Amino acid sequence: MSDYAVAIAEALDLSVEETDIMRYASMMHDIGKIGVPDSILDKDGALTTEERKIMQRHTIIGGKLFATSKFPMVKSAGEIALTHHEKYDGTGYPRGLKGKNIPLNGRIVTIADWFDALVSKRSYKKAWSFEEAVKDIEERSGTFFDPDIIKVFLCIKPTLKKLLRANQSIESAIA
Repeated sequence: MSDYAVAIAEALDLSVEETDIMRYASMMHDIGKIGVPDSILDKDGALTTEERKIMQRHTIIGGKLFATSKFPMVKSAGEIALTHHEKYDGTGYPRGLKGKNIPLNGRIVTIADWFDALVSKRSYKKAWSFEEAVKDIEERSGTFFDPDIIKVFLCIKPTLKKLLRANQSIESAIA
């Protein structure tokens, strides 16, 4: 996921420092899942309403873990953990932030995380093809995702495809 976030950050012409922060801070986006029971994290089927509420708390837990840091990378990790499930139209969680009120790094990681989730096999779903994932993300421009970042995302499809293939090769070698 971090590879996709960095590719988007680079395409947005973020500074080297901001891109480096994205590289490492984005890896912590789901750190709050340490506070979610394994029975929910490992569940094969759909989550119940109550399980979904518990799962959604991972954003708040992750944000709190890093909230008091003065270090830019750690602060960014907390901001990403807290905001990577916010949606551009305000229907996300945990705070229902809307549009540019969602920090830029959160808006980037939201897209990268969604893309990664779609193209990755999960216990409850098959991996989508690259084309299916890109189409889904494009269709959610302006609702789930910042349309300005989606324009950039679509411009770097060849890079994203190379990153996906590289990640799939690594996963295959590990398995």
